[in-house]
Amino acid sequence: MRYLGSPGGVALAIERELKYRLDEVAYEHLKTALGKSQGQELQVNLYLDTPEGRLSAAHGALRLRRERETRTLTYKRGLSQTGSFFEILELESEVDEPLWQALASGLLPELPLEPLERLRQDFPGVKQLVPLGQVQNLRIRYPLPTGDTAELDRTEFPGGGLDYELEVETERPEEVERHLHTLGVILAPQSKTKFRRFLEAVGRARERG
Repeated sequence: MRYLGSPGGVALAIERELKYRLDEVAYEHLKTALGKSQGQELQVNLYLDTPEGRLSAAHGALRLRRERETRTLTYKRGLSQTGSFFEILELESEVDEPLWQALASGLLPELPLEPLERLRQDFPGVKQLVPLGQVQNLRIRYPLPTGDTAELDRTEFPGGGLDYELEVETERPEEVERHLHTLGVILAPQSKTKFRRFLEAVGRARERG
């Protein structure tokens, strides 16, 4: 992740990441082909939006995440995408359990947290939030010869749908891609963020209901 200075003097974290969608066969193959893992974590992601859906309409996302004992609040907005390579503005802050619960219930406290400050800057007048639902993501991390870390994800969406993905945050995408293409699987560029796929899964679940 790199940091850019904005005209207002606020540091903007820019996540530069390769994303590939996988089927289950490719996922299982990569669990071995990527070598010895650095371990795995179960992440619970709860997505939030404004009552009018302003974030999702603007290709933004506000996410609460639990990972072991860590709780984080993350604000994202897409900047650009070229094939499998994404550039995304990402601001993240750790939160404690009471604040996690307050945000999960839709409260929007006046606190100097970067994700909330950017949310208010981008969407003036926001007074409350709406919890949209959650996904569970099993993430396995692998070190790459390029010095980067590959993240292999198995995500369960509302309605029971499963999704598989490979992500690598990197400043050297061409070098990483050359290595990944030696691993014996076809890597298809991922065209949608997890939040967008979550929204589609919610829509499908409602149609079935």
